[in-house]
Amino acid sequence: MKTTPKIFYRQIGEIVFSSKPGRFVPKIFVVGDNIDPSDLHEVVWAEATKSPPQDSDFFFVGNYPIYKLVPYATYGLNTNEPQAKVVRLCMLPGEFKTLDRPWVEASFRSSFPEQIKKKVLESWQAYGYKTRDPLNI
Repeated sequence: MKTTPKIFYRQIGEIVFSSKPGRFVPKIFVVGDNIDPSDLHEVVWAEATKSPPQDSDFFFVGNYPIYKLVPYATYGLNTNEPQAKVVRLCMLPGEFKTLDRPWVEASFRSSFPEQIKKKVLESWQAYGYKTRDPLNI
């Protein structure tokens, strides 16, 4: 991406939270290109492994419209203060400097050769699991 996390989160937050549809969006999870954002398992994995507490949350407070039916906006700790919106980066700093990843992903899909993965998947139900996919247990 050849940018910095600070520039990237600021651009995303400004564009989304300043827009009319952005009033319905309290949080944005930003994941890398190796994560399928439509797969909740992968998003949770990215958030748990690539998002250090406090360093990955970027708050937007102020002139960003909110939707009053979002419970935290009207029933939060202090309803008189403007409510914050957040962009959470679920990416490592290295993903911003270069497209080359200096790390190896520790997961079933990337840590084993294809022949081993195929053998495990073919025998998955014989191991006593109901689904065929070990990623969706």
